[in-house]
Amino acid sequence: MADKALYLEEGQALFIADPHFGKAASLRAVGLPIPEGDTQGDCHRLSTLLAATAAKRLIILGDFFHHAAGKTQVVHECLRQWRRMNDGIRMDLVRGNHDLCSGDPWPDLHIQMHQPIWEWHGLACSHLGSEASALPMLCGHLHPAVRLPRTGKGHLRLPCFWFQSRRLVLPSFGRFTGSQRIEPNSRDRLFATDGQRVMKVSC
Repeated sequence: MADKALYLEEGQALFIADPHFGKAASLRAVGLPIPEGDTQGDCHRLSTLLAATAAKRLIILGDFFHHAAGKTQVVHECLRQWRRMNDGIRMDLVRGNHDLCSGDPWPDLHIQMHQPIWEWHGLACSHLGSEASALPMLCGHLHPAVRLPRTGKGHLRLPCFWFQSRRLVLPSFGRFTGSQRIEPNSRDRLFATDGQRVMKVSC
């Protein structure tokens, strides 16, 4: 999906990776003048995707929070309101590296927690994507992006879905998370998104 999510029709599940909720709050905690609104905006985007797909399940592939310092009362209330709006949806989180430091989501968000690799519906759901599995794997962590030539001068850097032989790396969902340019090989498949459409890109 163009808004950096994957919908699996068989299973009616929406997948995202790396929302990093509360990142702006965690940076404000160390004195950086970052405005409010990233968590609220990402919650709105996620609610829109859940409604558009009529998903019955949300699976988050790690890094729910950015840092323990971002688990503020304002962030908690924002996430609690979002959860109430989507109370009929089962939510699962595969713990990522940031989750191991920041801790699990608050219990009143009713999110089921899973270890770093979780097998569901014939898929291995992971964060790092480095674990061994006989199943096709969905993961996050790398925040993949691709560099595309722009009309005129310069290049455009866009988040992308990175398909490898047995692994799909999702782009980071959070607007405030940034991205990392990847080095695919000729057998990989890349699908970039500008937020409006998904485009196949030559490796």
